[in-house]
Amino acid sequence: MPVQATHKFPTKRARPVRTEYFRDLSTIQKTQLYAQYSSPSSYPMIGFGDALKRFREDRGLSLRELDKLSEVSYAYIQRLESNDKTAPSDDKLEDLFSALKLSPQRRGLLKCLLTMPPVPDALFEAMFQHPPASVDAFIVASRVSFRGTRPTTAQDWIAKLDDIDINILQNRDH
Repeated sequence: MPVQATHKFPTKRARPVRTEYFRDLSTIQKTQLYAQYSSPSSYPMIGFGDALKRFREDRGLSLRELDKLSEVSYAYIQRLESNDKTAPSDDKLEDLFSALKLSPQRRGLLKCLLTMPPVPDALFEAMFQHPPASVDAFIVASRVSFRGTRPTTAQDWIAKLDDIDINILQNRDH
Protein backbone atom coordinates (compact mmCIF):
# COMPACT_ATOMS: atom_id res chain seq x y z
CA MET A 1 0.00 0.00 0.00
CA PRO A 2 1.44 3.42 -0.94
CA VAL A 3 2.47 5.83 1.75
CA GLN A 4 0.02 8.68 2.16
CA ALA A 5 0.94 12.16 3.28
CA THR A 6 -1.50 14.62 4.72
CA HIS A 7 -1.90 18.31 4.11
CA LYS A 8 -3.76 20.51 6.53
CA PHE A 9 -6.17 23.00 5.06
CA PRO A 10 -7.49 26.05 6.94
CA THR A 11 -10.60 24.05 7.89
CA LYS A 12 -8.32 21.85 10.06
CA ARG A 13 -9.41 18.71 8.19
CA ALA A 14 -6.59 16.50 6.99
CA ARG A 15 -6.81 15.52 3.34
CA PRO A 16 -4.79 12.61 1.95
CA VAL A 17 -2.38 13.37 -0.87
CA ARG A 18 -1.54 10.57 -3.29
CA THR A 19 2.19 10.07 -3.42
CA GLU A 20 2.52 6.82 -5.35
CA TYR A 21 2.80 8.83 -8.60
CA PHE A 22 5.99 10.46 -7.36
CA ARG A 23 7.51 7.50 -5.49
CA ASP A 24 9.91 6.55 -8.30
CA LEU A 25 11.10 10.10 -8.99
CA SER A 26 14.27 11.49 -7.48
CA THR A 27 14.17 14.68 -5.42
CA ILE A 28 15.70 16.62 -8.33
CA GLN A 29 13.03 15.34 -10.74
CA LYS A 30 10.28 16.27 -8.29
CA THR A 31 11.75 19.76 -7.90
CA GLN A 32 11.97 20.19 -11.68
CA LEU A 33 8.37 19.06 -12.16
CA TYR A 34 7.16 21.41 -9.46
CA ALA A 35 9.10 24.33 -10.95
CA GLN A 36 7.87 23.51 -14.45
CA TYR A 37 4.19 23.52 -13.54
CA SER A 38 3.97 25.79 -10.53
CA SER A 39 4.17 29.27 -12.06
CA PRO A 40 4.16 31.02 -15.43
CA SER A 41 7.59 32.46 -14.69
CA SER A 42 9.01 28.95 -15.08
CA TYR A 43 8.28 28.99 -18.83
CA PRO A 44 11.37 29.72 -20.97
CA MET A 45 11.46 33.46 -21.60
CA ILE A 46 13.08 35.55 -24.33
CA GLY A 47 14.06 39.21 -24.35
CA PHE A 48 15.53 41.67 -26.83
CA GLY A 49 19.08 40.27 -26.73
CA ASP A 50 17.97 36.68 -27.29
CA ALA A 51 15.69 37.75 -30.15
CA LEU A 52 18.48 39.76 -31.81
CA LYS A 53 20.77 36.73 -31.57
CA ARG A 54 18.03 34.51 -33.03
CA PHE A 55 17.57 36.81 -36.03
CA ARG A 56 21.36 37.00 -36.56
CA GLU A 57 21.72 33.23 -36.41
CA ASP A 58 18.70 32.81 -38.71
CA ARG A 59 20.58 34.82 -41.33
CA GLY A 60 23.68 32.66 -40.71
CA LEU A 61 25.84 35.60 -39.66
CA SER A 62 28.61 35.65 -37.08
CA LEU A 63 29.09 38.66 -34.79
CA ARG A 64 32.01 39.82 -36.95
CA GLU A 65 30.01 39.50 -40.18
CA LEU A 66 27.14 41.50 -38.70
CA ASP A 67 29.73 44.05 -37.52
CA LYS A 68 30.96 44.52 -41.09
CA LEU A 69 27.47 44.69 -42.60
CA SER A 70 25.99 47.06 -40.02
CA GLU A 71 29.05 49.08 -39.02
CA VAL A 72 28.10 48.44 -35.38
CA SER A 73 31.02 46.95 -33.44
CA TYR A 74 30.84 43.24 -32.72
CA ALA A 75 31.57 43.92 -29.03
CA TYR A 76 28.52 46.20 -28.84
CA ILE A 77 26.35 43.61 -30.63
CA GLN A 78 27.59 40.94 -28.21
CA ARG A 79 26.68 43.18 -25.24
CA LEU A 80 23.21 43.68 -26.73
CA GLU A 81 22.75 39.94 -27.20
CA SER A 82 23.86 39.19 -23.64
CA ASN A 83 21.56 41.95 -22.29
CA ASP A 84 24.51 43.90 -20.85
CA LYS A 85 23.46 46.85 -23.02
CA THR A 86 19.74 47.56 -23.16
CA ALA A 87 19.23 50.95 -24.80
CA PRO A 88 20.71 51.11 -28.31
CA SER A 89 20.24 54.34 -30.24
CA ASP A 90 17.74 54.49 -33.09
CA ASP A 91 20.61 54.84 -35.57
CA LYS A 92 22.30 51.65 -34.34
CA LEU A 93 18.99 49.80 -34.39
CA GLU A 94 18.31 50.86 -37.98
CA ASP A 95 21.83 49.79 -39.00
CA LEU A 96 21.26 46.36 -37.41
CA PHE A 97 17.78 46.02 -38.94
CA SER A 98 19.13 46.85 -42.39
CA ALA A 99 22.06 44.45 -42.09
CA LEU A 100 19.76 41.65 -40.90
CA LYS A 101 17.22 42.48 -43.66
CA LEU A 102 14.34 42.31 -41.19
CA SER A 103 10.74 42.62 -42.32
CA PRO A 104 8.63 45.43 -40.84
CA GLN A 105 6.93 42.88 -38.55
CA ARG A 106 10.27 41.65 -37.16
CA ARG A 107 11.54 45.22 -36.76
CA GLY A 108 8.43 46.06 -34.75
CA LEU A 109 8.86 42.89 -32.71
CA LEU A 110 12.42 43.79 -31.75
CA LYS A 111 11.43 47.38 -30.92
CA CYS A 112 8.68 46.05 -28.63
CA LEU A 113 11.07 43.69 -26.88
CA LEU A 114 13.33 46.65 -26.06
CA THR A 115 10.68 48.14 -23.78
CA MET A 116 8.90 44.99 -22.54
CA PRO A 117 9.83 42.40 -19.96
CA PRO A 118 10.83 39.04 -21.46
CA VAL A 119 8.02 37.08 -23.11
CA PRO A 120 7.44 33.32 -23.33
CA ASP A 121 9.78 31.71 -25.81
CA ALA A 122 6.87 29.91 -27.49
CA LEU A 123 5.14 33.27 -28.12
CA PHE A 124 8.28 34.63 -29.78
CA GLU A 125 8.58 31.42 -31.80
CA ALA A 126 4.96 31.85 -32.95
CA MET A 127 5.76 35.34 -34.21
CA PHE A 128 8.92 34.00 -35.85
CA GLN A 129 6.99 31.24 -37.67
CA HIS A 130 3.79 33.17 -38.46
CA PRO A 131 4.52 36.42 -40.36
CA PRO A 132 0.84 37.42 -40.74
CA ALA A 133 0.54 37.96 -36.98
CA SER A 134 0.59 41.65 -36.13
CA VAL A 135 2.89 43.30 -33.63
CA ASP A 136 -0.23 44.68 -31.91
CA ALA A 137 -1.47 41.11 -31.38
CA PHE A 138 1.96 40.22 -29.97
CA ILE A 139 1.74 43.08 -27.47
CA VAL A 140 -1.76 42.06 -26.38
CA ALA A 141 -0.78 38.37 -26.12
CA SER A 142 2.29 39.16 -24.04
CA ARG A 143 0.14 41.01 -21.49
CA VAL A 144 -2.79 38.58 -21.30
CA SER A 145 -3.46 36.89 -17.99
CA PHE A 146 -4.77 33.34 -18.39
CA ARG A 147 -7.38 31.88 -16.08
CA GLY A 148 -7.39 28.48 -17.74
CA THR A 149 -4.80 26.78 -19.85
CA ARG A 150 -1.89 28.97 -20.86
CA PRO A 151 -0.56 28.42 -24.40
CA THR A 152 2.71 26.50 -24.17
CA THR A 153 3.63 25.73 -27.79
CA ALA A 154 4.18 27.95 -30.80
CA GLN A 155 1.10 26.42 -32.46
CA ASP A 156 -1.05 27.30 -29.42
CA TRP A 157 0.27 30.87 -29.54
CA ILE A 158 -0.34 31.15 -33.31
CA ALA A 159 -3.99 30.25 -32.72
CA LYS A 160 -4.15 32.80 -29.87
CA LEU A 161 -2.50 35.52 -32.02
CA ASP A 162 -4.96 34.90 -34.85
CA ASP A 163 -7.83 35.03 -32.37
CA ILE A 164 -6.57 38.34 -30.98
CA ASP A 165 -6.14 39.80 -34.48
CA ILE A 166 -9.63 38.77 -35.58
CA ASN A 167 -11.74 39.20 -32.46
CA ILE A 168 -10.09 42.08 -30.65
CA LEU A 169 -8.02 44.23 -32.97
CA GLN A 170 -10.29 44.14 -36.02
CA ASN A 171 -13.36 44.88 -33.89
CA ARG A 172 -11.47 47.81 -32.36
CA ASP A 173 -11.00 49.33 -35.81
CA HIS A 174 -14.73 49.23 -36.64
